[in-house]
Amino acid sequence: MDKIKKKKFHAVCCFIVTYGNRLHFLFKVLERLQLLDVKNIVIVNNGLTQHAKEQLKDAIGKFSWAKIKIVSFASNVGSAKGFSRGIKEALKTKCRFIWMLDDDLLPNTNALEEMLSVWDEIDIQEKEYNLILFANREDKKLYTTALLLSNPNIVIGYKNQFRSLHVGHLFSSVYVKYTMKNIISQRTNVKFGEIASGYFGGMFFHRNLIDRLGYPNEDFVLYMDDVDFTYRNRITGGRNVLVLSSLIHDLEESWNASKKNSAIFQIALWENFTKLYYSIRNRVYFERVYTTNNTVIYFINMVIYSSLVIVYALLQGKIKNIKVYCEAVRDGIKKKLGVNSKYPLN
Repeated sequence: MDKIKKKKFHAVCCFIVTYGNRLHFLFKVLERLQLLDVKNIVIVNNGLTQHAKEQLKDAIGKFSWAKIKIVSFASNVGSAKGFSRGIKEALKTKCRFIWMLDDDLLPNTNALEEMLSVWDEIDIQEKEYNLILFANREDKKLYTTALLLSNPNIVIGYKNQFRSLHVGHLFSSVYVKYTMKNIISQRTNVKFGEIASGYFGGMFFHRNLIDRLGYPNEDFVLYMDDVDFTYRNRITGGRNVLVLSSLIHDLEESWNASKKNSAIFQIALWENFTKLYYSIRNRVYFERVYTTNNTVIYFINMVIYSSLVIVYALLQGKIKNIKVYCEAVRDGIKKKLGVNSKYPLN
């Protein structure tokens, strides 16, 4: 590796949020960062088990090739606070760039090189304050579709859409869903492109971005904090760019990625009520703040969607799911964020 490229790699601070007992993932990611020559790493311990904390302390000496700082929360405080703390700690280093990862996201060996290459290639004013890049994740095919269709807003949905439903766009939604595979297979020489919002795991930006945009909204607790943060970048004049050539692999499927039923039916069957509550509430909040400009149409979509959820849940005997769902929708409509003590994170 030439000296110029190596210098750029060393200008990157990577931080990783981990929790529970997931060190088997974390260690694989750290080993990959060694291959990528990342020298500054922050690990956010977002409520590791006691056994995992001891394991991490014993193992950290094996990664002496990098300057690693561990910051800890006594318990799981949610992804929003975890990522916000990671950014704050990364800013304490002298690194120009910050790269955000989850403990189960394994970058390709050229992922960082591709990210830096695209950063240099994009020519916009004050990009240190305005540009966010995103690595290409296998479980985020909708983002690739939005890029290749030159329709960045696909990732956030239509105006007045309630979750995945808009009665006025049923056919176009079905088209996008069932043509995603064909669209993705057609990518050839496309290297990067615009998306309306993105995700924290794999996000890359210059430290100066925070001076303009501020930190993630910790009141989201779980879910949609990344969508809110990155969408704010776009609507305040920044650019969100997906880098197709910077690949990241998921070592573990997301909690609902393997479900074959539609989201409507999943809601009626989910047994983790904490995840159910925050995912529904925060999505509804986001829609009310950013994508609703006709309350009547929005509530029509909400009533139809919710009726389907309730009927299916009743047929399955999942009364608790209906209660949690309705509470989440109500709080989202009221724009009530923050921790709900009924749904603990641990």
